[in-house]
Amino acid sequence: TSCMPVIDPSIRHGTSKSKKIFIPPNSRMKEILLEMSAMRADYFQTGNLNPIDVFRRREAFGSHFIAQCQTVLKHVEILRK
Repeated sequence: TSCMPVIDPSIRHGTSKSKKIFIPPNSRMKEILLEMSAMRADYFQTGNLNPIDVFRRREAFGSHFIAQCQTVLKHVEILRK
């Protein structure tokens, strides 16, 4: 059994061998995805190897993980199974 928090519903999961328990995104997660989709990548000016750019984007990319972890922890009935 795989507990799968849904961060971006448009991305397909990669699990095919187990039973899947999907935990839907909360409202904060949807807001974060809208904010992230508004950020357009300019591959000529930004780079993942630039530590300053990575530092600036840390909250945008870390906040969706935190929001979905909080949602998973609120689903106590799933965690007890």
